[in-house]
Amino acid sequence: MTGLVRKATLLGACGLFVAAAAMANVPDPTKSSAPDFILVVGKVNNGANPDPAGLATVTVRDFANNPIAGATVTIDFSGCCDINLCDAGVGHNCAARTVSGLTNASGQYQFTVLGAAKDPGNLVPPAQYGGCGAHGVHIYANAGTGNVELKGSVSNLPPTGVTLDLNGAAGQSNGTSGSDISNEITLFGAFNLGAPYKGRGDINLDNNLSGADVSALIAHFGRLGLIQGVGCTGAFCAKPACP
Repeated sequence: MTGLVRKATLLGACGLFVAAAAMANVPDPTKSSAPDFILVVGKVNNGANPDPAGLATVTVRDFANNPIAGATVTIDFSGCCDINLCDAGVGHNCAARTVSGLTNASGQYQFTVLGAAKDPGNLVPPAQYGGCGAHGVHIYANAGTGNVELKGSVSNLPPTGVTLDLNGAAGQSNGTSGSDISNEITLFGAFNLGAPYKGRGDINLDNNLSGADVSALIAHFGRLGLIQGVGCTGAFCAKPACP
């Protein structure tokens, strides 16, 4: 009997070990971290580099809080008809409307989303161009065990997509310009008159549209003037207008 108990105990321990080993390569959303907002940006230095304002990090960990290296992280913009990605940006997939890459040894994937919104800015408030509200972007991690969705570290909700070029993908400008500031004022005006929140204009990242967003975009425009900001150096991914 004692031998049977020992065998049962040993088998049970082995089973727990195997289960733990299997879970060690499964991303755990409660231990992983992701941004609550993703800034979609253009390039600077005459198109030589991505705007550093857009740099973001996702960290993928397992149930024991260990980093997972080599996991595929996908940033999915397919639900945001008002945001267009740049074609041929690093990791950018036009067909899927995603940006993706692999985590490093620390379980981190650092990325910059290149693109712009396509609000033509020709509507009178409270009318507004369509598109994403809050939490319209989705982040997935896959370590060979299937997609696991990661949420914002503060909100515990999917991130909100924000653009620093509100009309670049509408052909109105290339990079942040004075016309984007005009668009931001119109968007804020529409929201103030009861139109829905549109994440693309939440420049100061506070889940609201206000004069503070206009000020934040003006400040960004001034900064870009010093480092020669531009939009996509190539074409935008093809995407129909918002309904």
